[in-house]
Amino acid sequence: MARVLIVDDDPQFRKMVHLSVEALGHEVVAVESARKGLQLLDDGTFDLVLTDVVMPDTDGLELIMTLRKEAPELKVIAMSGGARVNAKDYLAMAKRFGVVSTLEKPFKEGELAEAIAGALRSE
Repeated sequence: MARVLIVDDDPQFRKMVHLSVEALGHEVVAVESARKGLQLLDDGTFDLVLTDVVMPDTDGLELIMTLRKEAPELKVIAMSGGARVNAKDYLAMAKRFGVVSTLEKPFKEGELAEAIAGALRSE
């Protein structure tokens, strides 16, 4: 199975996604900030990144842009529940930055599983 990095500042949501992805049989590492995610990406190999878009410090869009430059082959799924702007707007921006899929929070486990399977199948 795949090695998956989850980046989300909400501890409860991060734990729920972690458990869901782990239940699919993947190895999971979860962190609360894009900065920590980038550090882990420098140190390790991941097949997929699931990132929240709206986070303090470095947001998910900055993380996605950095990944497109430094690891263009890495698959990324963007997640958002919105904030100052509608979630669909944030996710549309993430799509323009090259993510393979987007998930609007809250989403169902089946939607998460489908997005992960699709991302890992995509070339």
